[in-house]
Amino acid sequence: MLTNPILIIALLISADGIMVDRIAARIENEIIMLSDLAGKVEIMTGNKVEYTESDPKVSKFYMNVLSELIEDKIIQMELRKMGQDVTESELKATIDDIRKQRGFSEEDFVKLLAKEGLSYEQYKDEMRRQVRKNKFIAIRIRQRVKITDEDAKLFYNQEFGSGKLNKDYDISMIFISTLKDKSSDKKSLEKADELKKEISEGKDFAELARKYSDDPSAPSGGHIGKISKGDMRDEFEKTIFSLKEGEVSQILKFPEGYYVFRVNKILDADIKGFDEAKEDIKRMLFEKEIMKQYSYVIDSLKKKYTIYINLK
Repeated sequence: MLTNPILIIALLISADGIMVDRIAARIENEIIMLSDLAGKVEIMTGNKVEYTESDPKVSKFYMNVLSELIEDKIIQMELRKMGQDVTESELKATIDDIRKQRGFSEEDFVKLLAKEGLSYEQYKDEMRRQVRKNKFIAIRIRQRVKITDEDAKLFYNQEFGSGKLNKDYDISMIFISTLKDKSSDKKSLEKADELKKEISEGKDFAELARKYSDDPSAPSGGHIGKISKGDMRDEFEKTIFSLKEGEVSQILKFPEGYYVFRVNKILDADIKGFDEAKEDIKRMLFEKEIMKQYSYVIDSLKKKYTIYINLK
């Protein structure tokens, strides 16, 4: 049961009496420290963003990230009941597979992580959460899901048969964060407006993206690549798919910041016949249903456990 009561919060105090940490949430007897939450936020945003209740964007983002960490704790508790938590050997094997697939030695892989702003320990923590989630899904969810040839045929006829998916869009993007460096919403919007104006005046979109975008795609000029229906948020796709080749979107506002898209090229999609596409469609529908069932199970477990939250 998710609650938000007034509770006595444990503080970690340094020798000079300065508070250095506190409990952000407790799930039964498991705790999540504010420092852990702040570390996760830093990994996701690429910046140190201190929690403040006075900034709705920051507080909402922190709550969303805290929800993910609570979810991880619940999964961990459930797996432990079954004697199935992630082992160090499983974690190492997963990381080694990823490293080898990318062709890196252990030393070069650690250097690559450092360039991306991650320590090896931070990366291990992130991977541990992912491996834990995958293990939970394998044990508790997969047996619930079955996709038939008829399901795949229905999807194929509804989507491909209607002609809705006959185009691919090669796109680029500029993202202006409202969280970076405690930037105010007003300043972020002013920056986005100025960039949109410069684009309309003929400035190069890729060059502006390289200089000003807060998205990881910035070094490549904001180039995202080819997308099809279902690859991005519905709100993004509604805007992108309404643009002509070479057109730039209006500024799209979201809690995390402002987005501007450019359609570089519109391509005819390579649509396979049903027999050729069937297995790909079944895999896609299977994964989609897996995540639907996963959300249902997690929501049920959140009601089962006593959860205390304190971010004030």
